Amino acid sequence: MTELPPSAHDHDCCEYSCAGVARTGFGHHEEVRTSMESWAPDADEEYDSDPGYWRSSVLLMSLQEMNFGQLVSEPEERDKKAKTVLAWAAGCIDTDVLQEIERSQAKDIKQAWRDAAEAELTRREIEQFAEDPPDELDGWTKLDADHDAVTVAYVADNHGTPSAATVFESANGELKTLELTLEAWKENDSDPRDARPNRYCVTTDGDRAYARLRSHLLTFEVEPMERLEL
Repeated sequence: MTELPPSAHDHDCCEYSCAGVARTGFGHHEEVRTSMESWAPDADEEYDSDPGYWRSSVLLMSLQEMNFGQLVSEPEERDKKAKTVLAWAAGCIDTDVLQEIERSQAKDIKQAWRDAAEAELTRREIEQFAEDPPDELDGWTKLDADHDAVTVAYVADNHGTPSAATVFESANGELKTLELTLEAWKENDSDPRDARPNRYCVTTDGDRAYARLRSHLLTFEVEPMERLEL
């Protein structure tokens, strides 16, 4: 079986978790539970020898599982729950709605794969950036900073303000990221630990210092500056 990316795990087992309750005709948790419990006693066409099969299966399920949530239990019991949901859906939800759910499910799984691939590409690019920071990136120029605390720094004219964005070691050895004005950088002898920040570096690519710096460099439209040695 093909392993789904982490973001797609909520779609496995019964393949119905993407169904919005409004689309199925059931608008509230209680309506789904009531429908399942009223359906189960008479739904014996596949289990004539065990008329309580579906009812016992419904009783195994939590309200969250009933309401199109991920099925959680051991494989054998999860399989039983999945069969119950599908049997209930076949009897209580219109065919066209089920087909719409299936199409939505396939679309969501494809998107999950695309998202996972993009996240992996970003992770590799961040690792490459940390291992070997390029001389230039999106208008920023690498700065040859003369200070032991600075691991890497870039300069650019950021919206009219000559600025330096850097990864540096704090007093306790933790890697930090900041953007400073070039004036503040010079006034503090290239020591970002004591300089007033111009901007904090924020990223959606992770909390690591190099991920923050890379995201920061790619976020702003800047004017390049000549390579400096400070």
